[in-house]
Amino acid sequence: MHKAEEKMAPILTALRENTLFLRHNLNAKAIGALQGEMQAIERDIDVLIRDMNAAIAQSEQFIDLLQNQGLLTII
Repeated sequence: MHKAEEKMAPILTALRENTLFLRHNLNAKAIGALQGEMQAIERDIDVLIRDMNAAIAQSEQFIDLLQNQGLLTII
């Protein structure tokens, strides 16, 4: 039993070290992937904001047109 126990310690140490290495390596890859995703999301948000601003401007023009033609009154 003692001989088996002595042989297990180095194996468990190596396993722990490998597990730690894999965790750090996978975390770094995951962070890199998330950064790429974040940039894509930020670009999408910028496009949405531009589209929303354009829609707001168009709706304001339409409201102004209706008001100028006397078809709409704002209380």
